[in-house]
Amino acid sequence: MSRLILQSASLKENMDTKTSTGKAMFQMMCVIAELERNLIAERVKEGLEASKKRGKTLGRPKLDKEKLTVALRMYDSKEYSVKEIVSATGISQGSLYRAINRRKLGEIN
Repeated sequence: MSRLILQSASLKENMDTKTSTGKAMFQMMCVIAELERNLIAERVKEGLEASKKRGKTLGRPKLDKEKLTVALRMYDSKEYSVKEIVSATGISQGSLYRAINRRKLGEIN
């Protein structure tokens, strides 16, 4: 990394990396940015752990298998449109298409 020669000059902050002072200031800004990124990551991790301890379930809610089965049966009957299936079962259109595609892949393999 030290072999790469990159020189820049910021007109707004009046910092020039061609000079020793400019290089030092740039390195300090990089260190502070890395520190801030690490602190944010630590806070997020601590927040997730605290939520787990309080009994919160994290992530997306599980898709109701019964609703998905009903939706696939409705789709297979060819009597209902996708919009009708989505409104009747309460699952999303994306979940329905994902289930259809998974089933097709399962039939092929």
